[in-house]
Amino acid sequence: MPLFKNNHGKLSLIRSKDIDLEKNLQKLVETNLETIFGLKFVASEFPLEGLYADTLAYDEQNKSFVIIEYKKRRNFTVVDQGIAYLSLMLNRKSDLILRYNSRFGKILKNVDWTMSRVIFVSPSYTTYQKAMKIKDLPIELWKVTNYQNNLIEFERLETSGGESIPVKYSESLKKIKKEIKVYDEAFHLESLPDKLKRLYETIKENIQSRDGEIEFNSRRYYISLRKRKNFAFVKFQKKHIILVILLPKSKGEQLIKHYKLGTLSKSVQKYYNSPCFKVYVNNDGNLDEILNALMMAKENSIS
Repeated sequence: MPLFKNNHGKLSLIRSKDIDLEKNLQKLVETNLETIFGLKFVASEFPLEGLYADTLAYDEQNKSFVIIEYKKRRNFTVVDQGIAYLSLMLNRKSDLILRYNSRFGKILKNVDWTMSRVIFVSPSYTTYQKAMKIKDLPIELWKVTNYQNNLIEFERLETSGGESIPVKYSESLKKIKKEIKVYDEAFHLESLPDKLKRLYETIKENIQSRDGEIEFNSRRYYISLRKRKNFAFVKFQKKHIILVILLPKSKGEQLIKHYKLGTLSKSVQKYYNSPCFKVYVNNDGNLDEILNALMMAKENSIS
């Protein structure tokens, strides 16, 4: 999609330009890992049985490790490398934990290996790469575009799922799928009553109509709302949708008058790494109150 600069009503095209080297891209991402992906940097060129993961990172929200690979050119195999790194992460769990402990000077406990994932970052992908059926694997494709005027864009791509993963990977896939799970929206919604499914879709549609760049990021215990960083979390009960909003409860009480609010313990707020409160939602009668609180939390997260 073209990017333009608005000069008093006259648009001028901002042209893209090549990224010099994979190493330059790697250094840029590692320096800004939390800003781009919300992850903690653990190590560069991490050795795994003859391979070297470009970046080893840790996802504090999901208590899981993430490997990031950078590619300047398109001639690489997403499936080959993605499955290889996922398998190695599961085979070398202790090595990953020891490296984390060494970097941060503390003992890492309770790693959720089911949430391990691999991220590829590249300026372009082939049609075949984008068509692979990796939706059921924790492999993400991110496109990076370098522009004039020191602008750079990171965009997560959706894979179409038209091409089957070759049979030669079947044994590796069996092992991976025993330990690693992909939790999509369907996982959270399948057992909900129709009323709550419709309410969730209404909330999602209204949020994205206000800001189309907000992502709904499905994880094991929740669906997070993020724009570069998480600013809210959706959880489900039989009669309610619970929204955890990363704002002080006092601010929530100013903005939200027609829904029940709940207090979260200090330990829970520490887990979310922010002051926060919860809202019980079972109707869309006064949804603007919640949307306003969510937009404020979003702005706070990216400011």
